[in-house]
Amino acid sequence: MANGLTSGTTVQPDDLLYRFLHRTWFNDDGTVNSAAFNLRSDPALSVGIAKLIPASSFDAFRSLMPRQGLVQISVRDAASVDIGVLPERSEDWGVFADAHAVLTGYENWANKRKLDAARALRNAANKGILCRPPE
Repeated sequence: MANGLTSGTTVQPDDLLYRFLHRTWFNDDGTVNSAAFNLRSDPALSVGIAKLIPASSFDAFRSLMPRQGLVQISVRDAASVDIGVLPERSEDWGVFADAHAVLTGYENWANKRKLDAARALRNAANKGILCRPPE
C-alpha cells in the first residue's frame, strides 16, 4: 500500500513502467488481457518506475511478487490515453519503495472511456511482456 508521499521523482515520456500481473490477467495463449488494467475497479493502479530499479537488482525486484508476471509500458503509452503517472513511495515495496508509482487521472471517467484506455494499455503491455507467471 502506498503511504501517500510522493518520492520526489519525475517521469519522462520515454520512461518505462513495470506492472506486476496476476496469472488470470494472461490469456491461454500467453497474451495480456484487459483485466491487467482494470481502471473501473482500481482508482490507482500500481506500477514501478524502471529507471529506479537497477538492472543488477531486477531479480530482487521480481521477488516482490514472485508468483506474478511482469510487463512494461512507457509513460508515453499511459499519456496517449490521458493517464498520468504519479510517483508515490510505497513501503510495501521495501528497498524499491521509491520506484513505486500509480496511474492517475481516470477516476471520474465514464466506464466506456476506462475500457478503451484499458485496451490501449493492454495492447502496449503485450509488446512488453518481460515474464509470465510461473506454472
